[in-house]
Amino acid sequence: MWLVLASMRRPIAILVAVISVAFASVLALRRMNVDIFPPLGAPAIYVAQPYGGMAPAQMEGFLTYYYEYHFLFISGLEHVESKNVQGMALMKLVFHPATDMSQATADVIGYVNRSRAFMPPGAVPPFIMRYDAGSVPIAQLVFSSPSRTVGEMQDIALNRVRPIFATLPGVSAPPPFGGSQRTIANFQSFRLAFAVVLTTPAVVCGVLLMLLFTGTTLNVQSFMGAIMALGIAVANAILLVTFAEMGRQEGKPILEAALEGGRERLRAILMTAMAMIAGMIPIALGIGEGAEQTAPLGRAVIGGLLAATLATLLVLPSVYVILQGHASKFSPSLDPKDPSSRHYGVG
Repeated sequence: MWLVLASMRRPIAILVAVISVAFASVLALRRMNVDIFPPLGAPAIYVAQPYGGMAPAQMEGFLTYYYEYHFLFISGLEHVESKNVQGMALMKLVFHPATDMSQATADVIGYVNRSRAFMPPGAVPPFIMRYDAGSVPIAQLVFSSPSRTVGEMQDIALNRVRPIFATLPGVSAPPPFGGSQRTIANFQSFRLAFAVVLTTPAVVCGVLLMLLFTGTTLNVQSFMGAIMALGIAVANAILLVTFAEMGRQEGKPILEAALEGGRERLRAILMTAMAMIAGMIPIALGIGEGAEQTAPLGRAVIGGLLAATLATLLVLPSVYVILQGHASKFSPSLDPKDPSSRHYGVG
């Protein structure tokens, strides 16, 4: 509560702080390196061998042992990890970073075929999966049409578009998925929507500053983290603005409504942001093998949410007062199903 009240009592100080953060973010963007992917850990290949009816100890003796024996002949191999459960043996082959993974995959397939000569009768071929930067998706293509059915769009994506991408050198085009419709919710007025959207620059500034301080490049993972932080920040802003607007429409003065909205939603906003930040700390620290790939995502989420939470509690109430200070008691609705809306009955 005192955060909201202090921000509204010292608007000039808050404005100077916002300008300073924005200026620092511009400097951070100019000095920051840009990359497609963050530095990845050691590339790996997974081999999964199913065999129904065998206990873990039997999987280890009759299957995993022969695979591990032959895998040691592969050049560039750093180490082999294996785990045996009921009816399944999972082996992870970790290679040195400079290893040619195409050649390594061919070697693994060759030694898997050689190992199968020692397998018990009825053993099916194992699943061999490569995991490195080349297996990470870098783009998604979304299909939508106001006139075509979902089946028609899936047919176009599968039989017309997918073969075009599959012929590109080094590109693997997975089959299409999805097909569910998306709905867009209307907000009450343009002014309220504008107030909510104004929290998004805080997310961008927080992400850029956090990446600069941690020495992280701008890449696909950090962009994904920024998108996650934007979603949570906008949701928190909607909570505060909605409660403030409800109080204003009940007849409360605009300042009292803004303070009431901040007081009612303070704990919810802090709990949502802090829970997400706490969950992202292990990812941001890069703990564990291969964690370097997802560390930029966690750092971007933490930086974006810290800045957005401060902006929501310190800046948004003042922005709400400025935008809604001279508005009528009942703001015009954008919902075409609302009889009081000028859009009622349209579409």
